[in-house]
Amino acid sequence: MELAKTLDGEIVSADSMQVYKRLDIGTAKPTDFEQARVKHHLIDLFDLKEDFSVAIYQKMARAAIEAIYSKNKAPLLVGGSGLYMRAVIDKFSFPEGSLASDVRIELETRSKQVSPQLLYDELSRLDKTSAEKIHPHNIKRIIRALEVIYLTGRPFSEFQKNWKERESIYNLKMFGLFLERDKLYERINLRVDEMFKKGLLEETKRLVNEGYKDVLISKQVLGYTQILDYLDKKCSFDEMVNLIKQKTRNFAKRQMTWFEADPRIKWIDADKEKFVELMLEEIKNG
Repeated sequence: MELAKTLDGEIVSADSMQVYKRLDIGTAKPTDFEQARVKHHLIDLFDLKEDFSVAIYQKMARAAIEAIYSKNKAPLLVGGSGLYMRAVIDKFSFPEGSLASDVRIELETRSKQVSPQLLYDELSRLDKTSAEKIHPHNIKRIIRALEVIYLTGRPFSEFQKNWKERESIYNLKMFGLFLERDKLYERINLRVDEMFKKGLLEETKRLVNEGYKDVLISKQVLGYTQILDYLDKKCSFDEMVNLIKQKTRNFAKRQMTWFEADPRIKWIDADKEKFVELMLEEIKNG
């Protein structure tokens, strides 16, 4: 927020869950006050029951960035969904086609009627490169790869070849904020407690009453799914809270592993008082 104000910028959310309406407290969406202070994009756009994918996000985020540029403002892509972020900044294309195409439905039907090995052999004939990277028993990925081939007429592996190159379509500066692990975990634990004070349990109950329970389960939304187990009396309140904290800590660890693999990121200690000034200095120096 401070960086955006200083740069006269607008924020583009790179959070795979904040695009959904109603998931407010559990996704730590910026408040109305914060959004009034700095304009945010790609928040509260889709109903939970609507189809949404990284390919859709890529198009919308790039359009938002261009709109910000057109106003001579600075776009800040901010968030922790690594795949979503890379889909926006790098030369990476996604297969066109429905999330639940007739082709996928037909393949899923066949997968229940024949041995997974037959579908794997089919993939091996059509795209040997992809088949070598997919386990013969991973039927979900086999179906996705075959779906792409039949929908586009191109090998699934062709859509993945740019992934390791990290070649951006923008002139960008990338920053990662880090804390010492003990401090980070302490912040995570306090954050979960604060979410419950703000009404996370009540928010989840409303979603259940509005018919979103199955969607929350299918999307495995961190926090909400653990509360659903509590509401179904599968665990106590304290067990549920501790599990959310644990899974959030695990998620943070996976995020760090993902982002540490990107050599373009300049890491900034978020525990320092003037870490925003450090980022501004890096930007000024090109």
